[in-house]
Amino acid sequence: MMKVLLPICFVVSFGLVDFWWTMWVLCSLLVFMDMCQFSGGVFSMFFGYSDSISVLLVVLSLWVGLAGYFGWSGSGWFNTVSTSKLYSIVLVSLILCLFFSFFSLNSLVFYLFFELSLIPILLIIMGWGYQPERLQAGLYMMLYTLFGSIPLLFGLIYMYTTVGTSSFSLLSLSGLYSGFWGGFFVLILLLGFLIKTPVYYFHLWLPKAHVEAPMTGSMVLAGVLLKLGSYGLIRFSCVLQSLLGGFWFLLVWFVFLGGLFGGLVAVFQSDSKSLVAYSSVSHMGLLTGGLLSGTVLGLFSGFLIVLCHGLISSLLFYFVGLIYAVSSSRVFASLFGLMFVFPFFGYMFFTALAGNFSVPPFLSLLAELGLLALYQSFSFSLAIAFGILSYFCAIFCFYLFVSLFLGGSSITTAGGTSVVSVGHYFCGWAVHLFPFFLYLFSIRSTMLCV
Repeated sequence: MMKVLLPICFVVSFGLVDFWWTMWVLCSLLVFMDMCQFSGGVFSMFFGYSDSISVLLVVLSLWVGLAGYFGWSGSGWFNTVSTSKLYSIVLVSLILCLFFSFFSLNSLVFYLFFELSLIPILLIIMGWGYQPERLQAGLYMMLYTLFGSIPLLFGLIYMYTTVGTSSFSLLSLSGLYSGFWGGFFVLILLLGFLIKTPVYYFHLWLPKAHVEAPMTGSMVLAGVLLKLGSYGLIRFSCVLQSLLGGFWFLLVWFVFLGGLFGGLVAVFQSDSKSLVAYSSVSHMGLLTGGLLSGTVLGLFSGFLIVLCHGLISSLLFYFVGLIYAVSSSRVFASLFGLMFVFPFFGYMFFTALAGNFSVPPFLSLLAELGLLALYQSFSFSLAIAFGILSYFCAIFCFYLFVSLFLGGSSITTAGGTSVVSVGHYFCGWAVHLFPFFLYLFSIRSTMLCV
């Protein structure tokens, strides 16, 4: 245990010096994890990546964390140097919890850091939130998480006593689960991960947490932290799919209806940040069925949406946070006609929304086409429902853009507390979309070589 705690304390202490040095240490730790894969020490029994899923999610964590820190410091929201250092420590602690969660090869170790990640995000919401309601938002998040995590712990212990191991690599031995306890095990696994994803019906804590969290907290929460639930579904997909059997079809309809309800609720929101939060809830209805299908196409397409959504949702919260910094408002009634004030920013914002409802050249289009083919192979009715849900995602994206940027010129955009230059908008946009540009460049280079 000390071999794990000492490096964590060492890295967190670097947050007192400088955030960027800390990120360099984390990148070095990434290389160390790579070496652990080939070592025979005790540390490698619990950590060390096993596939590209862990690596990509860790890179996403570092990427969104850097973008969030840049957005926070660039907006001038640090009151004192001590506040900046304290915030750096909390943010680095959160990234470390995500780091070890995605790199864990042991389900119990994954659960440990899965739950430890709740503490830093709770501190960010309650310590740097906007309004007194942040205490209620923190309470909601704690209650919902504990409601799902305590049964999940007993389920993992049951798995360990039944299979004799808690390693992810042996979870394919799902034939050992049967009868009443097998069904109960599926329910508590789904409950723990669907709350963390979250899908509609288990989502009430998320809009409150997003609305009350600062910009960086919302970026990390939507971009990475919520991916812990999807990551858990991926790791346990072989067990869940074999135990669900014919109930998979009913579960997909369950999450589809929840996604439709989430889209309807999003359209009636008057707060821009709350609308983006409900858009995340609605999007989770698209990919959950694919992750639980147990097929290669479903897992690949669902995981691709996870990565794309992590970047796009983080960018949307970044833009909404900058709008709040210059206007001190997120309400549509006082924010309209921003295209006349920030025309270049309007085009960048629409680019982010285009990635959210999956248009070329964003990879989310490829992922949604893969999921459409998957659902079509099971039932034509599922494909129709999937298309309707995708259509709702486009509707509330257009609604957000029209509410913020079209109409007469707003006169309240000059009442903000911070001065944000065009460079902040452009840098945040470029940092979040750089992976997409890099992917397109790699495709073009491959075609030229052929």
